Amino acid sequence: MSDLDKTIKIRAYSGGEPNDNSQNKPKEDPKTSTELLIKTPKSEEDQSKFVEFAKVIEQLGRSLKEEQSKSAELTKKLGTLEEVQTQSARLARRVSELEEEQKKSLETSRKTAELEARIKELAEALEKISSIAAAAAQKKTS
Repeated sequence: MSDLDKTIKIRAYSGGEPNDNSQNKPKEDPKTSTELLIKTPKSEEDQSKFVEFAKVIEQLGRSLKEEQSKSAELTKKLGTLEEVQTQSARLARRVSELEEEQKKSLETSRKTAELEARIKELAEALEKISSIAAAAAQKKTS
């Protein structure tokens, strides 16, 4: 075997001290470690970035609340609009029904007027017949 064929196993450098047993340490909560990192900026530049990011986060939080408020308002308005649409459809059906009733009423009024005119004609014809019959009866008696 040559020197090139040999495999050597070495431990990777973990960034800590060589005698550091990270297995024996309790694991930190990632949130807590993040909070510690945020709370302790390393330099003024990091600190100014931190303040800037905090302002942006605060502004985004306010914007989110405003958008949620607007969304809730729009949802409420949408509900009202749907209710109005339902009422509008109901009213449209009622208007259609009333128009049909009006057509029937006008047709009935027209037929009534025709019947009244026919009755008047028949009454006039009956009057003529009565006068002719009265004249004929008068001739018979004379």
